[in-house]
Amino acid sequence: MTLLNKLKISNLFIVGFEGTILTDEISEKLLRLRPAGIILFDTNIESRPQVQKLIKDLKNLLGEKLLISVDQEGGKVERLRKVSPSLCSLYALGKASSELNSDGSLSEKSVENLKTHTRLLALDLIDLGFNLVFAPCADLNSNSLNPIIGTRSLGEDSNLIAKQLSVIINEFKNYPLLHCAKHFPGHGDAKIDSHLALPEIDLSDLTKFESHLQPFKKAISLDTDSVMVAHATFKLPPKIIEELKLEDEESFSKLPASINPKLIKSFLCKHLSFSNLVISDEITMKALSHFGDYESIAKQMIHAGNDLVIWNTNIDEALEVCDAELSSELLNSIKLSFEKIDRFHEFLSLRVKTYQKREELDQEIDSLYLKQQDFLKELFCNNHLQDFNEPDLILCFDHHKIENFVLSEIFPNVTIDRFNNKSNLTIILDRYRDKKILVFSFLAYTNPKQREQINVIKKSSNQVLEIACDYPDSEAHINLLAFNKVHIEALRQSKE
Repeated sequence: MTLLNKLKISNLFIVGFEGTILTDEISEKLLRLRPAGIILFDTNIESRPQVQKLIKDLKNLLGEKLLISVDQEGGKVERLRKVSPSLCSLYALGKASSELNSDGSLSEKSVENLKTHTRLLALDLIDLGFNLVFAPCADLNSNSLNPIIGTRSLGEDSNLIAKQLSVIINEFKNYPLLHCAKHFPGHGDAKIDSHLALPEIDLSDLTKFESHLQPFKKAISLDTDSVMVAHATFKLPPKIIEELKLEDEESFSKLPASINPKLIKSFLCKHLSFSNLVISDEITMKALSHFGDYESIAKQMIHAGNDLVIWNTNIDEALEVCDAELSSELLNSIKLSFEKIDRFHEFLSLRVKTYQKREELDQEIDSLYLKQQDFLKELFCNNHLQDFNEPDLILCFDHHKIENFVLSEIFPNVTIDRFNNKSNLTIILDRYRDKKILVFSFLAYTNPKQREQINVIKKSSNQVLEIACDYPDSEAHINLLAFNKVHIEALRQSKE
């Protein structure tokens, strides 16, 4: 039997499932699917040894040529927060890495920040056993009310983001870990969450369109491993419509990018000359609910030019599609995608040979630690706190990202208390009347309930300084360097 006859649609799936172990039932389903890869979510995560064993079991079941993927961006999108130290959001990273030289290039400090962030993310995922990460976001933070992008973006300046992405992508290529620029052609101007409904994004102004596209163009010019396509409809500029020779512009603008062959095959692959992996966003998101059942959508995705189709933890729904009848055209598309995926396994093998092993990290860890310690203390104590060098209390919003380095090494003798959206702050504040209170928060700019709690603290009789760790520019340095220090220590411990 030829390869073409053996192939089925599920060979291009990246599927998830519930649970922290590979049960006989899940194994049986996966053997029937024979997917290209697995995606793990927080429901699959319990401990580092458990994740490592789960990934090993999956490869033993389905073969070493299995993509093991995860959404791990830093900031609010981290599936591994139970077992991995947090990295800052891309927004904080972007702000902390925005310093330029006189010629417009990124400064040495900016480059170092971007490389360190990427390196620590990659090393952590490789240690766990992953070989594909759905990062980085190449979207602009162009709409402050965007419910899905926000701090997942490096920032608002497309020129700067393109420079920063260059460093991130080139650094990723040093490791046996495939990366993914997302969400093409730019999700930053969306007004609704594509998990819940279909965003309609107007990029008909050429300048605006080019601004959103520029980071992706840069990623493509650097031969980025993969691009994820957005579940959103787009209105394009007349010039682009003319270049694509669209006969029915209205029909085009009503078809989501992820199932739109004109946008993927004609524009991304042909016009922009992208020849690497094209990955759909997750198939069960509500944005696609009006475009057919899952079988129909999966076929539309492959017909449009996607090489891989992501399924959340919906393994049973994926099974209902896996034996779908396929036209000769779809079978040939699956074959081409299958061959492309195989080529990227070869890239992974080559990167394994040049990858710096964990045993060689000690000197780098020590150097990073000292640099971050000195810089963070200077930034935090001399430039930021003013009269708060010795606060009476530190209030931290109860969150997994609180900067342990800042709290333990800069304020070793200060009382730390934590609060959340349900805390009775009156009880806490009654204990500290007329005191200096330093408040750390994370989502106060996008979370009304957290903002309300912080306003309660600020209206008290205390002297209050708030540090919102994902915003704005100055706090981004604290966010970035503190998390990296925690990450470094975790890497050291996992090596010993």
